[in-house]
Amino acid sequence: MGVVTATFGGIARDVLCGSNLTLMNEELYITTTLAGSVTYYGLSTLGHSNSYDLLGGFMVAFVLRALAIKFNIKLPNRYRAS
Repeated sequence: MGVVTATFGGIARDVLCGSNLTLMNEELYITTTLAGSVTYYGLSTLGHSNSYDLLGGFMVAFVLRALAIKFNIKLPNRYRAS
């Protein structure tokens, strides 16, 4: 659900603001959300408190996205003009 929410929330934001779709460029966006979702699922299967699951998933997604923005980390694009 986190990946779906981030995907369609990002699309709605970009459409309403009239900007280029964030999902259509090389930025780490959905990948970080997917990593947070997998972390949440992994922690929830270990039997921890729901608070730890949520906090762990959020922190992984947030930190990865923040690092991608700060260090300009992007996904490879084989279609980009050289």
